[in-house]
Amino acid sequence: MQIASHRFIWHCPMPLIEKELYHPHIGERHCELGPGTGRTLRRLPKSTPLQELHLVDLNPACLARSSSRLRHRFNVHPHEVGALGEWPIPSGSLDSVSATDVMHCLPGDNVFDKKGMVDNAAKVLRPGGMFFGATFLQGHTGAARSLLNFYNNKRNTMHNRGDTFSDLERLFSDHPGFANVQTKLVGTVGLWAATRVEGDA
Repeated sequence: MQIASHRFIWHCPMPLIEKELYHPHIGERHCELGPGTGRTLRRLPKSTPLQELHLVDLNPACLARSSSRLRHRFNVHPHEVGALGEWPIPSGSLDSVSATDVMHCLPGDNVFDKKGMVDNAAKVLRPGGMFFGATFLQGHTGAARSLLNFYNNKRNTMHNRGDTFSDLERLFSDHPGFANVQTKLVGTVGLWAATRVEGDA
């Protein structure tokens, strides 16, 4: 369902996200927020630099499933904690952090209410490390608006009615922990890649 909705509803297919974000930016020591089934990481090419993998998710079932599917390739460390919680990962220890299909599930009226996730990424990344991800934004087509309204009403699966691309850009451009920020709107999905700078976030 996720793969189909990315392509046909949100108009941002997962292979594009993999090519533009994961392949160029993932590092040897990486943290994946909301790993789901682990499908995206399983599809990484054999040449990927990834070796040490931290998985962050509040759902123990997702952690167990993704961990079991990825342990044959990587040194996996699961952490049962939310993206806005306190990650049990040493400061400045990672080369990359990714958050694909995570921000739109975090509670808040807009992306600025979800800044804690960005702060956490800045904390665990080394200078020069990359934080990248993708999030569903306000729907601009009938199908996207309908699905967005459905998910925002059903068990509070999403909280992104107020999430806009201009706010996403400002969230990263104003953050003291990141520079060289690249943002892109593909369909109704906002993509970002940002470089951790020296100093405190």
